[in-house]
Amino acid sequence: MKFKILVVDDDSDILVAMGHLLKSNNFFVRTATNGADCMKAIGEVKPDLLLLDVVLPDINGVDLCREIKQNPLFSSIHILLLSGTRNQSENIVDGLETGADGYILKPVLNKELLARVNAAIRIIEAEIELKESEEKFRSLFENSTIGMSLTSP
Repeated sequence: MKFKILVVDDDSDILVAMGHLLKSNNFFVRTATNGADCMKAIGEVKPDLLLLDVVLPDINGVDLCREIKQNPLFSSIHILLLSGTRNQSENIVDGLETGADGYILKPVLNKELLARVNAAIRIIEAEIELKESEEKFRSLFENSTIGMSLTSP
């Protein structure tokens, strides 16, 4: 499975650099420069991972993260917030409390960015496997031709 990553940043140099780095590591990458384009891209691509700048020209990235996480269609998207200016502990806490799955301070080294992306992917893969396992168990239980019951110890 080729993971889909949406990178949202109003700095074109950062978009080009991150896009190139991620594409060269075999990810599908889409970019956006503002919140409106981000939401449009999410609807079109449904990314597995969103790298979202906190400071955007049309909306605060933390508010956008909250909006995405409250939408049942998009709430499962893994979001890593990025910021070079909002790097105080209270900014990080605020971002994480909105539902972000991580917070990265810029500038970020390529090696660290890839490590964080790969860590996020491991979490996404584990969540997918858990969901598939739960569905198999539910199907087995519901479609059983013999009587079954669940008891607690």
